Amino acid sequence: MYALGPDWCGSAGCTLFVFKGSAEGYELLSKTTIVQLPLAVSAQQTAGWKDLIVHAKGVGDVVLKATNQGYPLNPSMQPQATAADLEYSQQLLNYQQP
Repeated sequence: MYALGPDWCGSAGCTLFVFKGSAEGYELLSKTTIVQLPLAVSAQQTAGWKDLIVHAKGVGDVVLKATNQGYPLNPSMQPQATAADLEYSQQLLNYQQP
């Protein structure tokens, strides 16, 4: 879930929540702050979860790799996405100017 609004967004981006299904419904897997769109799912996976590609202000497109604790909190500290990462990913969300 890509949260919008003043409670979840700042000048560097918004908060991305990733949930996983459980017997009780949905359970929060992780929260990543200062995420900018577009959001894409990579063909690669880490720790049983697909890698995510997001835009980080001042860095460009980066790859978020899951760990046992979820996805990283800060995308600007992650490795840049390669041309191959981008080519073999599927875009989920993109910003549409109103």
